Amino acid sequence: RDNKIVTDKTGTLTHGVFTIQKIATQDGVSEQELLTALYAAESLSTHPIAKAICHDVDVKSLAAKQVNYKEIAGYGVQTTYEGENIYAGNAQFMKNNGVKAVNEEGIGTIVHCKKGDKYLGYIVLYDEVKKEAYDMVKLLHKEKKEVVLLTGDKKENAEYIKNELGIDRVYSELTPDQKTSILEKEMSSTNKAVAFVGDGINDAPSIMRADVGMAMGAIGSDIAVENADVVIMNDNL
Repeated sequence: RDNKIVTDKTGTLTHGVFTIQKIATQDGVSEQELLTALYAAESLSTHPIAKAICHDVDVKSLAAKQVNYKEIAGYGVQTTYEGENIYAGNAQFMKNNGVKAVNEEGIGTIVHCKKGDKYLGYIVLYDEVKKEAYDMVKLLHKEKKEVVLLTGDKKENAEYIKNELGIDRVYSELTPDQKTSILEKEMSSTNKAVAFVGDGINDAPSIMRADVGMAMGAIGSDIAVENADVVIMNDNL
């Protein structure tokens, strides 16, 4: 292979539009209690997953009632709502805050929730692969380019996308800093050009660092777009 294209997943290879596929509550917890806690926790977040959870909710009035809201990158969010401490995020975030989350196998993005000392359950969200992602990988392979996927998402989701699209290699469960350091390793292991394509705030350092940085313009964050060499205005791969 000659050159490499290193790509982000959510919002780049996938639409970045999540839909709730499953609601799983613990014994004695109603779906309403779980969802109300999740709405409260996610009402102040701008993350695509938070937006999907709060899709039909009046977030403005809910957001105004949150106290001590805090977003912990790579883990989740915490807030105090109506006197209760609420935590929403991944299984590790639950563990860090003293409860054991239920393990859900398979693909999809899982958001667990805890209120006070009580684990309420979780929801599973799904993000669809863009149709044109299949064509892009095929075309790049025809052009003898290697395609490498970097994502903060869990291993199962990353492997699913890798197999679904025929991507060469994948790195999963990465922080934004780890994305950039893996990109640097990929760059130092070849004397050919390495391109990076992404959409979010988290991708801006990688977009800047690559030989050719590409940003998805329509849903991309301003900072990613400003730092890119190439901006794809319609998000079509």
